[in-house]
Amino acid sequence: MYVEFNSQKANTCDNSFVMKRYRKILPKPTPPESKPYIEDDS
Repeated sequence: MYVEFNSQKANTCDNSFVMKRYRKILPKPTPPESKPYIEDDS
């Protein structure tokens, strides 16, 4: 239970961090096809 909750929280934080970092590297948004980490997350 704790692991699941921790994983969920980490996933949310990680997603936000990755999005911010990715956005910083690439100012213009890219299609989901060009985002492998999004597909992997799903």
